[in-house]
Amino acid sequence: ISIEASCTACPFEKGNGTCPLNNTCCGTALPGVSSCITHKKGTGPGVCCYDDGVGLSGCGPGYECASKVENRATIFYCRRISTKPGENDVANPEALPRYKLCELTEKSLELNSLTINSIHSPKLAYFSSHGSIEDESLINEHHSITHVLIIIHGSSRNADDYLCCGLSSIPKYLIKTTMVIAPWFLAPKDRPQDNETSLMRWNETGPIPHTWRYGAESVSDGVTSSYSVMDILVKKIMFEENRFPLLERIIVAGHSAGGQFTHRWALTSNPETRIWGDYNQNSSHSDRVVPLRVIAANPRSFCYLDSRRFDNGTFNIPDSNRIEKCPGYNAWEWGLGDLYGRVPGPKYLEDQIQKEG
Repeated sequence: ISIEASCTACPFEKGNGTCPLNNTCCGTALPGVSSCITHKKGTGPGVCCYDDGVGLSGCGPGYECASKVENRATIFYCRRISTKPGENDVANPEALPRYKLCELTEKSLELNSLTINSIHSPKLAYFSSHGSIEDESLINEHHSITHVLIIIHGSSRNADDYLCCGLSSIPKYLIKTTMVIAPWFLAPKDRPQDNETSLMRWNETGPIPHTWRYGAESVSDGVTSSYSVMDILVKKIMFEENRFPLLERIIVAGHSAGGQFTHRWALTSNPETRIWGDYNQNSSHSDRVVPLRVIAANPRSFCYLDSRRFDNGTFNIPDSNRIEKCPGYNAWEWGLGDLYGRVPGPKYLEDQIQKEG
């Protein structure tokens, strides 16, 4: 499947802003700004809710905007549209909370690129709520940034949707001081804006799907791991004091395949980047310490540090019968025991293991 970077130009009555492709545009009280609700594959578009008088909430496919009064307070929620009243559907309950929608201007979905190895080498594609982190003309604007949220997409590689979701999670009073960055780990067939050919790409099909989540080397240069790219991105933000003098925290969050990426990157990240804990405090790059938090949401699998597994309340090495039934239980993806199994370990991982002994 190829992913095409494009955006929906919202009509005047829907805010005249922009939304990720296939999203539903919702109008807001601000001219030139639209809020957006995502389209769910196979089920259709979401719906905008205006009954709260704000227009910044919505419901997913198969639901409609509804409200009720409890204890003299109006509660706004999403009610399931069903042809069978009283139908018990665990996966799709009768009532769900409203989605908080993001607000996007025309420039919010401009694609940026980050220099990784040199100005002549392939670059990382990313979306940013506050523009490029290498644009000299934006330095003064970035002086007010106190928090940076780097949000990692899942296997669908819909980085623009993740930018939108990241923005919707930020309290309104922090929007101007919080930068949301959504890296895009492109596959060879993806078509970004203007079909940019100088952007880094990763093999999406082999030896296993979504190789970027395991730290694979980019097919664009054959040497740069997706984990190394994340090291460079975080380091660029953390130690750019001229651009981010008020920076207080960096958060890296991923969901699903992005949760796997985030977890394994944090586990194996190069300490020489000086972005972690005590390494940061001893850094020659900067006197300041910027806390770095990692959130791995809903990953399909975790990587363990050794061959033990949690069983009956304690960590133990599985007995021979269990290992015989699952001989690859401690290979890369699930552990660090075999870096040459079904999921080949990247050279980046080998280097980190050697450094740490």
